[in-house]
Amino acid sequence: MSSQLAIYQKKTKLIIGGLAMAVMAFGMVVMLWIGPNPDSIFRFFRSPLMVYGLGCAGLLLSLWLLWFAMKSLSKPKPRVMISDDGLIVDGFTGRFAGKWSDFTGYTIKNKSIFVILHKDLKTYISSLPSGRPQQTAQALSRRFGSPFVIETPILETEMSTIEKHLQKHLKSIF
Repeated sequence: MSSQLAIYQKKTKLIIGGLAMAVMAFGMVVMLWIGPNPDSIFRFFRSPLMVYGLGCAGLLLSLWLLWFAMKSLSKPKPRVMISDDGLIVDGFTGRFAGKWSDFTGYTIKNKSIFVILHKDLKTYISSLPSGRPQQTAQALSRRFGSPFVIETPILETEMSTIEKHLQKHLKSIF
Protein backbone atom coordinates (compact mmCIF):
# COMPACT_ATOMS: atom_id res chain seq x y z
CA MET A 1 0.00 0.00 0.00
CA SER A 2 1.41 3.37 -1.01
CA SER A 3 1.36 6.14 1.55
CA GLN A 4 1.37 9.73 0.48
CA LEU A 5 1.34 12.97 2.44
CA ALA A 6 0.13 16.10 0.66
CA ILE A 7 0.79 19.29 2.62
CA TYR A 8 -0.95 22.56 1.78
CA GLN A 9 -0.16 26.15 2.68
CA LYS A 10 -1.92 27.65 5.71
CA LYS A 11 -5.06 29.49 4.64
CA THR A 12 -4.78 32.01 7.48
CA LYS A 13 -1.35 33.12 6.24
CA LEU A 14 -2.70 33.49 2.71
CA ILE A 15 -5.69 35.53 3.92
CA ILE A 16 -3.53 37.82 6.07
CA GLY A 17 -1.02 38.23 3.23
CA GLY A 18 -3.83 38.93 0.75
CA LEU A 19 -5.36 41.56 3.02
CA ALA A 20 -1.95 43.19 3.53
CA MET A 21 -1.43 43.32 -0.23
CA ALA A 22 -4.92 44.81 -0.76
CA VAL A 23 -4.11 47.56 1.76
CA MET A 24 -0.73 48.11 0.07
CA ALA A 25 -2.36 48.34 -3.38
CA PHE A 26 -4.93 50.82 -2.04
CA GLY A 27 -2.10 52.89 -0.54
CA MET A 28 -0.27 52.91 -3.87
CA VAL A 29 -3.43 54.05 -5.69
CA VAL A 30 -3.87 56.90 -3.17
CA MET A 31 -0.21 57.88 -3.55
CA LEU A 32 -0.53 57.90 -7.33
CA TRP A 33 -3.80 59.86 -7.13
CA ILE A 34 -2.28 62.55 -4.89
CA GLY A 35 0.90 62.69 -6.95
CA PRO A 36 4.11 64.49 -6.07
CA ASN A 37 4.06 67.14 -3.35
CA PRO A 38 6.44 70.04 -4.10
CA ASP A 39 6.24 71.19 -0.45
CA SER A 40 7.23 67.82 1.06
CA ILE A 41 10.28 67.75 3.34
CA PHE A 42 11.18 64.39 1.78
CA ARG A 43 12.89 64.65 -1.58
CA PHE A 44 11.31 61.36 -2.68
CA PHE A 45 7.76 62.79 -2.51
CA ARG A 46 8.72 65.89 -4.53
CA SER A 47 10.02 63.96 -7.54
CA PRO A 48 7.37 62.95 -10.13
CA LEU A 49 9.69 60.22 -11.44
CA MET A 50 10.00 58.65 -8.00
CA VAL A 51 6.34 59.01 -7.02
CA TYR A 52 4.89 57.74 -10.31
CA GLY A 53 7.66 55.28 -11.20
CA LEU A 54 7.97 53.56 -7.85
CA GLY A 55 4.25 53.99 -7.15
CA CYS A 56 3.36 52.07 -10.33
CA ALA A 57 5.98 49.41 -9.58
CA GLY A 58 4.64 49.05 -6.03
CA LEU A 59 1.07 48.84 -7.28
CA LEU A 60 1.94 46.14 -9.82
CA LEU A 61 3.88 44.12 -7.24
CA SER A 62 1.05 44.42 -4.69
CA LEU A 63 -1.54 43.35 -7.24
CA TRP A 64 0.60 40.41 -8.38
CA LEU A 65 1.06 39.18 -4.78
CA LEU A 66 -2.67 39.69 -4.12
CA TRP A 67 -3.44 37.63 -7.24
CA PHE A 68 -1.05 34.91 -6.01
CA ALA A 69 -2.79 34.78 -2.61
CA MET A 70 -6.28 34.70 -4.19
CA LYS A 71 -5.24 31.99 -6.66
CA SER A 72 -3.72 29.90 -3.85
CA LEU A 73 -6.92 30.25 -1.82
CA SER A 74 -9.31 29.47 -4.67
CA LYS A 75 -7.34 26.57 -6.19
CA PRO A 76 -5.08 25.20 -3.46
CA LYS A 77 -2.38 22.78 -4.51
CA PRO A 78 0.00 20.84 -2.31
CA ARG A 79 3.24 22.64 -1.46
CA VAL A 80 4.96 19.44 -0.33
CA MET A 81 4.29 15.87 -1.48
CA ILE A 82 5.95 13.04 0.41
CA SER A 83 5.29 9.60 -1.10
CA ASP A 84 6.95 6.19 -1.27
CA ASP A 85 8.50 7.25 -4.58
CA GLY A 86 10.09 10.49 -3.45
CA LEU A 87 9.66 14.11 -2.52
CA ILE A 88 8.23 17.14 -4.31
CA VAL A 89 8.66 20.62 -2.85
CA ASP A 90 6.56 23.14 -4.78
CA GLY A 91 6.82 26.54 -3.20
CA PHE A 92 7.01 30.19 -4.03
CA THR A 93 10.69 29.72 -4.93
CA GLY A 94 10.18 26.88 -7.38
CA ARG A 95 9.35 23.20 -7.84
CA PHE A 96 11.96 20.62 -6.94
CA ALA A 97 11.46 16.85 -7.14
CA GLY A 98 13.62 13.86 -6.34
CA LYS A 99 13.55 10.14 -5.58
CA TRP A 100 14.55 8.91 -2.13
CA SER A 101 17.66 7.30 -3.60
CA ASP A 102 18.86 10.80 -4.60
CA PHE A 103 19.06 11.99 -0.98
CA THR A 104 21.52 11.34 1.85
CA GLY A 105 19.33 12.50 4.72
CA TYR A 106 17.76 15.56 6.24
CA THR A 107 18.55 18.18 8.83
CA ILE A 108 16.47 20.70 10.75
CA LYS A 109 17.42 24.39 10.68
CA ASN A 110 16.05 27.09 12.97
CA LYS A 111 13.82 24.50 14.71
CA SER A 112 11.21 24.74 11.94
CA ILE A 113 12.83 24.18 8.53
CA PHE A 114 13.57 20.75 7.08
CA VAL A 115 16.46 20.67 4.62
CA ILE A 116 16.67 17.46 2.59
CA LEU A 117 20.25 16.90 1.47
CA HIS A 118 20.89 15.75 -2.10
CA LYS A 119 23.68 13.26 -2.90
CA ASP A 120 24.85 15.04 -6.06
CA LEU A 121 23.72 18.62 -5.78
CA LYS A 122 25.75 20.02 -8.71
CA THR A 123 24.39 17.44 -11.13
CA TYR A 124 20.83 17.98 -9.91
CA ILE A 125 21.07 21.75 -10.31
CA SER A 126 22.59 21.45 -13.78
CA SER A 127 19.71 19.12 -14.79
CA LEU A 128 17.17 21.86 -14.04
CA PRO A 129 16.05 24.19 -16.84
CA SER A 130 18.45 27.11 -17.19
CA GLY A 131 17.45 30.51 -15.93
CA ARG A 132 15.31 31.07 -12.87
CA PRO A 133 14.98 27.39 -11.76
CA GLN A 134 18.76 26.94 -11.69
CA GLN A 135 19.38 30.32 -10.08
CA THR A 136 16.79 29.65 -7.38
CA ALA A 137 18.22 26.19 -6.68
CA GLN A 138 21.73 27.65 -6.42
CA ALA A 139 20.57 30.43 -4.08
CA LEU A 140 18.72 27.98 -1.81
CA SER A 141 21.73 25.67 -1.85
CA ARG A 142 24.06 28.48 -0.79
CA ARG A 143 21.74 29.47 2.05
CA PHE A 144 20.48 26.09 3.26
CA GLY A 145 22.70 23.47 1.59
CA SER A 146 19.93 22.17 -0.66
CA PRO A 147 17.01 23.46 -2.77
CA PHE A 148 14.74 20.94 -0.99
CA VAL A 149 13.57 23.19 1.84
CA ILE A 150 10.34 22.56 3.78
CA GLU A 151 9.35 25.59 5.85
CA THR A 152 6.87 24.27 8.41
CA PRO A 153 5.50 27.61 9.75
CA ILE A 154 3.67 28.24 6.46
CA LEU A 155 2.23 24.73 6.12
CA GLU A 156 -0.99 23.19 7.47
CA THR A 157 0.65 20.33 9.32
CA GLU A 158 2.70 19.68 12.40
CA MET A 159 6.44 19.35 12.23
CA SER A 160 6.22 15.89 13.82
CA THR A 161 4.01 14.63 10.97
CA ILE A 162 6.53 15.70 8.36
CA GLU A 163 9.41 14.24 10.35
CA LYS A 164 7.59 10.91 10.78
CA HIS A 165 7.14 10.61 7.01
CA LEU A 166 10.72 11.67 6.27
CA GLN A 167 12.10 9.14 8.78
CA LYS A 168 10.50 6.31 6.79
CA HIS A 169 12.91 7.04 3.94
CA LEU A 170 15.82 9.11 5.27
CA LYS A 171 17.98 9.44 8.34
CA SER A 172 18.35 12.63 10.32
CA ILE A 173 21.75 14.30 10.01
CA PHE A 174 22.62 16.77 12.75
